[in-house]
Amino acid sequence: MVFELKEISPTKILQSATSEAASWRLANVISTVMDENEGHQPLAHHSIPQRPCCRFDASWKDNNLRYGGGFVIDNKDGNTIFGSFASNRVLSPLHTEFNALLWPMRSSLVLGYISMAFVSDCLQLVKLIEEEEEWPSLMAEFDDFIELRSKFICCSISFVPRSQNFRADRLAKGARSRGLCFPHVNSEVPTWIVLDTAWLESL
Repeated sequence: MVFELKEISPTKILQSATSEAASWRLANVISTVMDENEGHQPLAHHSIPQRPCCRFDASWKDNNLRYGGGFVIDNKDGNTIFGSFASNRVLSPLHTEFNALLWPMRSSLVLGYISMAFVSDCLQLVKLIEEEEEWPSLMAEFDDFIELRSKFICCSISFVPRSQNFRADRLAKGARSRGLCFPHVNSEVPTWIVLDTAWLESL
């Protein structure tokens, strides 16, 4: 307000601070993964390798103060990265799904990926992005998506049935049920989901 004559709501300030804090934690949590990527030369546009796959999902309930997101990145070398987070509730389930996409996009870039195939079981979100429909209530999310997409050499989003997105679904639901805001990105499954019987049966 003092320097730029801009009046920002406390809610927006809190969301911005939370996002910055999550980014800082992410950069520190994944330092070991970044070390593995050191020494790799940037890829030229004409030599794009087969893209890794990032399956993501969201969990939203009308009576919950938090929503959850989860993603699983499967690399072609067999390594897997698990991500989960919880944040303050947003306007609708579709807003939740969109934010559940934006977070793994940011995380992928921080991890050093420049090419990624994102996969969701939310057909409405996939169609919305593919057809570039105009939803006034999602303008902020669309702006973030376009900016993040521009930082990838190759980036796509496609639909899969929920039965093929089980791990991301469990991560999202588990994150929401914890009842607190947090981010987690690691090559190891979160300790709070290791004891999930359904998760173990899916392995």
